[in-house]
Amino acid sequence: MREIAFDASPGEIRAVLFENGAAVELHILRGGHVLPGSVIDAKIISKAGARAFLTLPSGEEVVIMPSPAASEGTTLRTEVIRARICEPGEIKLATIRLSEADLGEIGEAQWRASLCERADTVITAGADFDDHFDIAQTGRSDLEGVTVWFERTKAGLVFDVDGSGDAFAVNCVAATEIARLLRLFYIGGAAMIDFIGMENKAARLAVAAAFDAANADDPRGFERTSINGYGLMQVIRAKPGPSILDTLFGTRRVSLSDETLILALLRAASRTAGAGVRRCVTTPALAKQLELPVWQPLIAQAARQAGAALEIVADASARGYGHVHVTPV
Repeated sequence: MREIAFDASPGEIRAVLFENGAAVELHILRGGHVLPGSVIDAKIISKAGARAFLTLPSGEEVVIMPSPAASEGTTLRTEVIRARICEPGEIKLATIRLSEADLGEIGEAQWRASLCERADTVITAGADFDDHFDIAQTGRSDLEGVTVWFERTKAGLVFDVDGSGDAFAVNCVAATEIARLLRLFYIGGAAMIDFIGMENKAARLAVAAAFDAANADDPRGFERTSINGYGLMQVIRAKPGPSILDTLFGTRRVSLSDETLILALLRAASRTAGAGVRRCVTTPALAKQLELPVWQPLIAQAARQAGAALEIVADASARGYGHVHVTPV
């Protein structure tokens, strides 16, 4: 049985795909980010060797290869083939190709429909809905006697396995959990896994086999190396779009992006109950960003959902996204 649950808040929709009651995939849709399949007119702004850079009507910059013959300033009909991907210290622009199709952007309705097609039924988000996303933010997954740490780097996602007791038993548990996390977070590209070192080759082969078995239900193909005597194994997948970690952390390695923090603040404000103005206390940097025009529609949406006006308050002592102060009824 496959089930899909959605949860919408200002500027963001989250979804969890369940198989037989277990969460297997997380998805996030944010406003202002063009999706693959969208057909949009884009203007050439510059050329550099085999590439050309264009801007969409939204202002987002995209790239096309090979560079078209048209000159700078020309508007071309294009199709988005890969969304923008934020990696540590770098943003990979969305990629496009020339198209003759009718104009049309892929939006929320198509995104929801594509996920619903993969499920037998749509269910209401449960009380533990956010827990699945919280794991992505902590950088660790704890099981009985085993901890799997993970962190994005420029070279890819790195996993480190810790545990007490027999190394083989710990590694088998970790292999299954890492396979789960790779699918749960939609990890593409390179992943390096540092298992606990084992001298026994048969044991290393068995751990690798456990990893392969745990990937059986993941529709994405992959290649991997063997596990060497030091416990290292590399996994490679195609990366057609941003992972959940890319979306949450942006260009930072271990701290959430400003976009993620702002959306979390507005989400919290939109779900408050009480009387009077909602005082959204946040860091000075985020408060300054919230003055920008791009955030005003989302602030208004959060206010409508809360049934009260929002007041943004800067506080240098605030941590994370801050907090929302509400007067009890």
